Amino acid sequence: MPSKRLSPYADLLTKAIKDKKFPARSKASLIWFNNQVKDLKITLNTSGIGQKQQPKINRYSLGELYYFQYDAKYKQTLPYWDRYPLVLPLSLTRNGFIGINFHYISPIHRTELFNNLLKLQVVGQYKRDKIRTTYEILNVAAKYKYFKPCVKRYSFTRIKKPFVRLDRIDWEIAMFLPMHNFMKQKKEIVWRESALKVKNRTTNRTKIKKNRKNKRRK
Repeated sequence: MPSKRLSPYADLLTKAIKDKKFPARSKASLIWFNNQVKDLKITLNTSGIGQKQQPKINRYSLGELYYFQYDAKYKQTLPYWDRYPLVLPLSLTRNGFIGINFHYISPIHRTELFNNLLKLQVVGQYKRDKIRTTYEILNVAAKYKYFKPCVKRYSFTRIKKPFVRLDRIDWEIAMFLPMHNFMKQKKEIVWRESALKVKNRTTNRTKIKKNRKNKRRK
């Protein structure tokens, strides 16, 4: 018989607190998190993975913030992947969506990106706050540079319970909860590689602009 337990996020948070990795700046996060998960009773199968649930994401959901449990399709070949993403969907695909998983960058870079994204905040369908943007918009502006290593593709069929849409009032707190769970690699290495990707991309763009400017002068 399947057993009932709290969301697996509770286990992650408990471990983070025990290891003293819970961010001091987000003491209110503990209260918030307990309120979020206390009613999220889920049934787990014998492998410990939640039952499949079709997420409610459509074009009106783009730009809102979600967290969920994920089972990567190509986990055998991926260098690493996040089992518990915190995602801002940007666009829909045939079988899922493409979005920004904030866990792939360090808290410092996450803060910079998130603060810039908040400037794109609007009131969407059903009077819910959302970030109105696209991959193309973010890709051309230097102030959004940290979004690039966070862009991931997610399949609806690989998403597990629970699938939670966060209210606007909870966005900042959720950003700094230690809810990431990188498989096959430590978070510090993931963050370091993401920062390096951004640095290399910025350097290449600077070189391209410089070359174009020199050509105009000739």
